[in-house]
Amino acid sequence: MSSCRKTITMRKIFFLFIFVFQFIQSYSQIDSIKPLSIGDKMPDILLSNFLDNSKPFKISDLKGKLVIFDLWNTWCSACVNLMPSLDTLQKKFGDSIKIFLVTDSKRADVEKLFKRVKFKIPDLQSITDDTLINKLFPHSTVPQQVWIDMDGNVKFITDAYNATSGNIRTVLHNKPIELHEIKETANFNFDQSLLKEGAGRLLYHLKYYSFFMNRLNEFNGSFSSLNKIDSISKTMTTKLVNQPILYFYKQAFGILIPDGLEDLYSKKLSDKRIILDIKNASNFYEPQENSKKDIWYNKNAFSYESCIPIEDPDSSYYILQQDLNRYFPYSARIEKRKVRCFVLKRISDDDKLLTHSKNAAFVDDKNRTRMQNFPVSSFVSVLSNMYKEITIPIVDGTGYKKNIDISFARKFSGIHDLIKNLREYGLDLVEETRDISMLVIRNKK
Repeated sequence: MSSCRKTITMRKIFFLFIFVFQFIQSYSQIDSIKPLSIGDKMPDILLSNFLDNSKPFKISDLKGKLVIFDLWNTWCSACVNLMPSLDTLQKKFGDSIKIFLVTDSKRADVEKLFKRVKFKIPDLQSITDDTLINKLFPHSTVPQQVWIDMDGNVKFITDAYNATSGNIRTVLHNKPIELHEIKETANFNFDQSLLKEGAGRLLYHLKYYSFFMNRLNEFNGSFSSLNKIDSISKTMTTKLVNQPILYFYKQAFGILIPDGLEDLYSKKLSDKRIILDIKNASNFYEPQENSKKDIWYNKNAFSYESCIPIEDPDSSYYILQQDLNRYFPYSARIEKRKVRCFVLKRISDDDKLLTHSKNAAFVDDKNRTRMQNFPVSSFVSVLSNMYKEITIPIVDGTGYKKNIDISFARKFSGIHDLIKNLREYGLDLVEETRDISMLVIRNKK
């Protein structure tokens, strides 16, 4: 009898020793763990905490099998609904694969959940209270899966929907296959802006965007860069830095009034084609007193950037229009308004305008400006903005559709001098009241 009791005692001591050894080994594994990526060798960890009380075993005991860790949690209904199909896959492929349900949920919570589910509990081995696999593969969302290939390498960290017969068969036959790679982190900060999350670690994903910023004191000047094309990413970037509010509207809407441009190349709208139908126009005009300029610019100068797909080269202007109407306290649109203006007209049937040039050229010297192979709208724009004496809009009333060549003096003693020059080309400027396109900016209601 005493011998029997001694044997039982020795067995207890032996199993206690094994338990303590496995406990210490498990925690030593956790301390040395580093997250794994695709292509890494899976460490020979000890798998334990099985819901069915199976004995622990090492990952190396599964060599030659495709191992799939299905990462889930008790609060995830999609995870639970996936289990029957995983059970079916395990039975279909038998000893060729080994699927584990892995969760850091407590054993008691898993047991409680499995008592409530309406389907048959899967025969898959389920690991609860997990810390080891969760540290090897940190994640924020479930379900997702880790596939370990037959040689013990991390093959995929991917979405659970990729667990299909076809994909499993392809891997088992060592055929090439690509599945979406998940690169999650367990400490994703949902309360932080995506631009700032993780000290900007997500910015390499940034593709299309637009945003406004306040005046940038880090750069004391101002500049504009329009429609800069990146042929590799197939994107187009527009950048306006430390520009006044009115500048943004002039830049955004000039494309809609081609004969009212202040600048042919930047497509910026002239002040002469803008009506401010607002309560306080002081936000749009820089004060004359130097003492007030700092405060004014801090309030009314902004920076903007957009990056959009390369489509219509003018699409960036339309995006800017939408952004201005969306974020600023004003509403802007092109309207027909009855205004006093100069109308450019043809007064001769003799065509002295038709271009003889193959390429467009704008030649400006000390005395004269020559425009070759330009549309009449471009000439009207230059004419309107070259002479300060012209304080009202000039509009095209010629009906001339072809490109023109024209030369004119840079300075005139008066409007009559300019008209004399224009008549050499069969043109005249006539002052009239007309319904013309104007940019109207008003307060939002």
